[in-house]
Amino acid sequence: MDNKLKNTLVVFLVIVLAVFLVILIYTGSKTDNNLPEQISNPTNTDNTVISPEDNSPEPLPMIEVYFNETLAIEPQGLKSPIINNILLPILKGIYDKPGTDGQIVSGVKLKESSNDNKLIYVFSSITTQAQINSFKSAAIAVGSEIISEDGAVITLKKEGLTLTFNFWLEDQTKSGVEVTF
Repeated sequence: MDNKLKNTLVVFLVIVLAVFLVILIYTGSKTDNNLPEQISNPTNTDNTVISPEDNSPEPLPMIEVYFNETLAIEPQGLKSPIINNILLPILKGIYDKPGTDGQIVSGVKLKESSNDNKLIYVFSSITTQAQINSFKSAAIAVGSEIISEDGAVITLKKEGLTLTFNFWLEDQTKSGVEVTF
């Protein structure tokens, strides 16, 4: 092959290769530079950054999980139904909440009624000192007398019965009160 033809072929191949590299670099840089920015900082039409949405539901607090997993029971024995009829409206007044649809959402369940000497109620929200104070006020309003109190433990007298309430104060895993009589 003649030198002139060889030189022309080499020049032609160099030009084709250069054009190819320019096209590759141009399209590659456009894709490489813009794609990660679009993925990491997507924008709306008004150029505000769109944050990725997490559609997974919020995990429930342990108190709500404990409450939801507790089966409500009926009071057993002779005294338990009478005491439950006095206590349940008071506890519901403190722990029941309005729902999003306007209906009242129960925040109280009777969990245990044993040997006609103990009732255990669980609540859907944490028990605070303010709620214990509300309970004491409501109990006095229905004719109970406070015999003693020591933080979350309150002893009342009502209709000849002595009732001791042991509230689970500020417990992050379960909320409730054990009532012995």
